[in-house]
Amino acid sequence: FRGKSTGDVVFTYDNLRAKMKEDISFSDREINYRLAFAYRKDRATIYGKVENYLARPLNIRATLNVYSSLLYIDRFQRFFKKVSERAPSFGRGKRTAKEKPVGGVAVPLWLDMSGVIKIDNLHYKSLLYAKNVDASYSLRKGVFELSHLSMEIADGDLKTSAKAIFVQRPFVVSGTVDISKIHLEKLFKNFIPIRNRLWGVASLKASFNAKGPVLNAKGTYTAWHIGIKQSPLTLAVVRAFRLKELEHLEFDNATGNFQIENNRLKLRTTFTGRQLVFRAKGYVGLDGSLDMPAVIEFSPEVSKKLVRRLSYAKYLENKKGWIVVPVKIGGTFSRPIVVPQVKSLLKRKIRGTIEKKLEKALERMLK
Repeated sequence: FRGKSTGDVVFTYDNLRAKMKEDISFSDREINYRLAFAYRKDRATIYGKVENYLARPLNIRATLNVYSSLLYIDRFQRFFKKVSERAPSFGRGKRTAKEKPVGGVAVPLWLDMSGVIKIDNLHYKSLLYAKNVDASYSLRKGVFELSHLSMEIADGDLKTSAKAIFVQRPFVVSGTVDISKIHLEKLFKNFIPIRNRLWGVASLKASFNAKGPVLNAKGTYTAWHIGIKQSPLTLAVVRAFRLKELEHLEFDNATGNFQIENNRLKLRTTFTGRQLVFRAKGYVGLDGSLDMPAVIEFSPEVSKKLVRRLSYAKYLENKKGWIVVPVKIGGTFSRPIVVPQVKSLLKRKIRGTIEKKLEKALERMLK
């Protein structure tokens, strides 16, 4: 048999109104479909085909592609959520032997599906704006693979790939992330806790894998022309060293690497700037707790002010005029505590200073 269906459908719910234009052709072998949705200024077209849908046992091959010139994800989410709240619910029926439950969701092993996604302009709650989104995916025998996903975001590029094996228990997810030269102030421009407090250009490369709730990952990052203003950490440094000038820090560059093992972040980082150099190596817990030994090197300009504020600072000055202070960073990510670790260092410095003065005094006596 063969057939065709075309038409326009209008969905209306309260003040919400969406349109769908359908173009479907079908036979006993396959179904070809094209569905064009319109909601406000959003546009999305879903198209592809379904083969072997009448075969027994089930062995369906399908393609599902998406194209959109403009898409606000949150607007579509709100529309379909409200519509589904009023829609009648139907029973799921009995699960077949070829469905594997994953966290309450059955993965159909009889479905072989693939497709591409292309979105020219993508928005999400004014927090995300991306251009030229391009992705391809497949789902075969309970294994979902995102072979590539790329987009332009915050004047930079993001590329990622991932693979999820749902037929294992617990399920396994692995992948890579490559972020190149994104502008932080544009990425977080509508994220109120960070807006106007962080800027610069950053790149990151990482790989990850997760088995159930346990995440492991590793990667490296670099950044340039970084500015940090009144962050919890800079304010903690201000309190520790009584230098209000450090509320606003600028760095020429930053480098580092990280590793996540069993949901715990191990971090090594260096920020280099004209005001100070910050080096840290430690841990960040899943709850945001910090265990981060670090060293802060204050420039000669800042060191002069520090000597006037803290009496011990002059003993920590090196030959180039930089004051070097080891610190311990504790507390939490949102409320860090910076404690200078100078007691033993001062003892050695003062002992060395006294010994040098005694040596000079003995030399004068023996002349």
